Amino acid sequence: MKKRSLSLAALFLPLILPVGLLAAQLPSHYPDHFDNVGIIDDIDARQSRIVIYDTLMRLPAGVAVHSPSRQVGLVSELRKGMKVGYSYRRENRSKNLTDIWILPGNYPLGGDE
Repeated sequence: MKKRSLSLAALFLPLILPVGLLAAQLPSHYPDHFDNVGIIDDIDARQSRIVIYDTLMRLPAGVAVHSPSRQVGLVSELRKGMKVGYSYRRENRSKNLTDIWILPGNYPLGGDE
């Protein structure tokens, strides 16, 4: 039985490896590195605020939103539960988002999700 399990693993391994490699692929218009990544906990565009991984940040009207299918997206595309990468600048004691990239659902965040 052990020999059969080993041969099944050898058969399926080449099929599984490409899935792992594809999970981290991003569109060419995405940067190689984000200031941070996380999951949107809450968003209120009318109040100019967004919460990502329990961190409240300002969501300025001119924030650049990028989606996998388009280089320029809309704030209205952002939803609670979405994985995002983002860049920000500090002003006083708050974080002001400058860019948000909508990440594919299979993008690994590297922590407890």
